[in-house]
Amino acid sequence: MSVVGGISEVKGIEDRKALVELLEFKLVDVDAATSVPVGISEAKGVEYRDWIDKLSRFVISLVNWTQNIHLEFSKVLDVEEKDLIFKIKIKASNGRRMMTFETKVLVSTLNPVVPATPA
Repeated sequence: MSVVGGISEVKGIEDRKALVELLEFKLVDVDAATSVPVGISEAKGVEYRDWIDKLSRFVISLVNWTQNIHLEFSKVLDVEEKDLIFKIKIKASNGRRMMTFETKVLVSTLNPVVPATPA
């Protein structure tokens, strides 16, 4: 993981690297006992869920670093994906209270898988 000018690099699915830009991060609920996890579709698979989990943890660490705060990742509550933008609902705590955050993250692949060209 590295951070350069607000755009960060994180390993993606199948060890591909991706540029990650945090577009929005906001608190939506404190003591989120009422938040019902929607979860990530089983159709996407374990690899996708793991990648979303890594991305969410990365977002929390990026916010901790840039805002000089200490949030601890708990779990992903919901994910919406549209084109290259991921809207993720994350549950995290500051050591005393559980909070729910919504974040929008732009993810672009640095080294995409290119289909082989026929000879």
